[in-house]
Amino acid sequence: MTKELVQSFTKRISNGNRSEIIVVLFDIFMAYEADARAALLEIKQARVAKNTTQKIAATKAYREGIRHASMVLRHLEDDLDFDQEISNQLFTLYTYCERALARATYKEDLHIFDQVEKVMGELREAFVAVASEDTSAPLMVNTEKFVAGYTYGKTDVKEMAVNFDISRGFLA
Repeated sequence: MTKELVQSFTKRISNGNRSEIIVVLFDIFMAYEADARAALLEIKQARVAKNTTQKIAATKAYREGIRHASMVLRHLEDDLDFDQEISNQLFTLYTYCERALARATYKEDLHIFDQVEKVMGELREAFVAVASEDTSAPLMVNTEKFVAGYTYGKTDVKEMAVNFDISRGFLA
């Protein structure tokens, strides 16, 4: 995952309410899954080219991507409220995806990623619909606010923090 993507996710989490944070977790999962998928393609290319060094590095990146994606799934499982009826069904789907990723670790099959991406993509769409109806306040209230568009870079719009509060954070 790139540094810019991590910063984007961090901003979305710091400004999001409960539902929006769940959508961000799905996006983080998809990013790690895409990293693992790209590493798997690199592994296959290294096998064809018989490049052992490239294969070792790609295998490490592949396992790292799967491990991080599994960690996101575990986080989603931990956030379930089992007082709600739908939580049991979500837990089953998350567990299925987690086991599929474990299978993908040793099978190195792109078809497994397609199955997991289909399940998680449909769940993400449902949570996006829920988040669009959620009007609750952001969970983090003492965060920096950003404004985009004051200056422009060569390829994108620059963002600037607008509230430089000295007492932001914990006060002792």
